[in-house]
Amino acid sequence: MNTLTRYVAAGYGKQNVRCNAIAPGIHLDSSYLASLDEGRQAFYARLEDHCLLPRLGTSTDIANAVVFLVSEASAYITGQVIQVDGGLMGHVPHLADVRRTGTS
Repeated sequence: MNTLTRYVAAGYGKQNVRCNAIAPGIHLDSSYLASLDEGRQAFYARLEDHCLLPRLGTSTDIANAVVFLVSEASAYITGQVIQVDGGLMGHVPHLADVRRTGTS
């Protein structure tokens, strides 16, 4: 996805074609989480704990990124892969434990 996005942006930018991509993280709604068994709820709770923001994402978070990329506000952005993941993939997971306990 990264290479294709950059390739299209480089190949067609002079024709005013922009190419960007969204790399979504884990996005769940509360009704789905409530329907899961206890083991799966614990799994998602652990992922949420390791997210840099205080929650997992929703479909609205992805939609907001799409709206931004198709708006004039992003007219000078091309060749980018935007991670919409609450920082989940942007750190070493044990940092959540450090944040919670204050020790490394």
